Amino acid sequence: MTNEEIFGIMDDVVNAWGLYIEDINIYTNDLEATIVGQYDSRIYYTYNDIDELEGKSEKEIFASLEKQLIETLEDFDAEEEFENLDLNEARILENMKLDEKDFKETVWMYEQKQKGKEVSSFELALTHELQKLGQLMNDEVYPGMVAAYAVDISRVRWSNEIYEYMKEKNIDMSNADYYDVNFFSIVKRDYLITELWTQGKKDEAVKQFQKNVF
Repeated sequence: MTNEEIFGIMDDVVNAWGLYIEDINIYTNDLEATIVGQYDSRIYYTYNDIDELEGKSEKEIFASLEKQLIETLEDFDAEEEFENLDLNEARILENMKLDEKDFKETVWMYEQKQKGKEVSSFELALTHELQKLGQLMNDEVYPGMVAAYAVDISRVRWSNEIYEYMKEKNIDMSNADYYDVNFFSIVKRDYLITELWTQGKKDEAVKQFQKNVF
């Protein structure tokens, strides 16, 4: 396989995850690329054994390059990368943190894909909500607020199971927007929903949820 063909497959891999390549080269047996996130963070990707791709199908090469990309995204640390830039612009760090969040989401989606699981928009919304609560708890210094965020997280994490159960029961969910924070606000606000759910009283938990939907 020629370098140009490998470059083409790598481009497909990167585009498939909503990123783009700024620069790509092969040096001896290494594929090196600079990949750019949605908020302009640079990720430096290296695939250290191009020779082992020889004789593989395009699908197999795609999978090998993709696996390395996901590992590279997983290792990205916004604050560490920002320090390496030797800059003092808060805006740049904030953008890098947004990219880090996107990268972690991509890693999670890849893991679900490997398990053969289709990721729904509700699951993505749930991931965002848990990330937001985790960050708020991490940044909080007042113990009472830290405890409150911890309670919110413990309730919200059951949301996907509750939502899937409601779908299985063909419950009308047209009166609420289930793909944004409204769903999670209900679960956070009404402690009885998750209390009943964790006790195995699923139908009662759903009825309690419905009392909050207008």
